[in-house]
Amino acid sequence: MAGAGKKTFTAGEVLTASDVNTYLMEQSVMYFGGTAARASAIPTPTTGMTSYIGVTGTATIPQIETYTGSAWQTPYGLTQIVNASASAAATITLDNVFNTTYENYRIEFNLTSSASGLIRIRLRDGSGDSTGTNYKFSAQQIVGGSWANLDNSTTENAFTCGFNDVTRASGSVNLYSPNIANLTSYNAQSSYQQYGTYAGGTINVSTQWTGFKIYATSGNITGNVRVYGVRNS
Repeated sequence: MAGAGKKTFTAGEVLTASDVNTYLMEQSVMYFGGTAARASAIPTPTTGMTSYIGVTGTATIPQIETYTGSAWQTPYGLTQIVNASASAAATITLDNVFNTTYENYRIEFNLTSSASGLIRIRLRDGSGDSTGTNYKFSAQQIVGGSWANLDNSTTENAFTCGFNDVTRASGSVNLYSPNIANLTSYNAQSSYQQYGTYAGGTINVSTQWTGFKIYATSGNITGNVRVYGVRNS
């Protein structure tokens, strides 16, 4: 059956039809329920081995990974880590999504809110939100071909990523080195109706962040947020 994992055949062993079907025909790509199961089954992988991982990060998100000779990597630039959703919630909080596997991360969001307000992201570590006034950024909005200031601060307690006018706001956030004990920078773009926004800045704290919280400054939010790791090479 598919999903049996890896079997090492020994000299003189009878090769049964079941073994051929299970290990050779049905799974030229090996299936494992998680990276720990794969590491146990393949302690010394060889270059070119390919596996299907059923669970990664904090959610059940299938991944195909190939061993490069030094690490298991996806054969594409972005690896989805988590897909989260909320309905009429104050926040969407995601922990344990940033680690040393990736240096940079991309967050995609499609949200609506119950009231007009800014869409913001606050970084988190093992002790909770970083609520200090250490976020420095500028956010601009283009309306009718002209740029206008949306929000800016050198002493804010979260990054501004866009604006929601009680309609769907869609956008992305790039976080640079969030899990490295250095300054973390970001840039973001979003759109809603005929408006577009762009924002960028830095949190002036050298911390290894592991997660974040996304919310609207007014009302509750509904929608989904996806987090991707940007492959290092």
